[in-house]
Amino acid sequence: RYQSILQMLVPQGKPVLFTGGAGVSKTATMLQYLQSLDMESYALKMTPFSFVTTAEIFQRTLESCVEKRQGKTFGPPGGKKCAFFVDDISMPIIN
Repeated sequence: RYQSILQMLVPQGKPVLFTGGAGVSKTATMLQYLQSLDMESYALKMTPFSFVTTAEIFQRTLESCVEKRQGKTFGPPGGKKCAFFVDDISMPIIN
């Protein structure tokens, strides 16, 4: 089910958020899908959240794979599309 949702939404440039309990293969499905993307067309960035992740760390991580274009506009270099994978978004306590 997750795979078909990704195949439908990602090519259209839509954001995707998976929720569910532990062990339902959200991360494994996402990693498998990201590995199947054309690396010449996509810039990929994967980052896990943890109890030590701050807003500054997260922002620097996202900015590390984009370039400033004009004003407040940022985008991936070389005319690529950018795919960000953030794992464990709601991890509120030490794992």
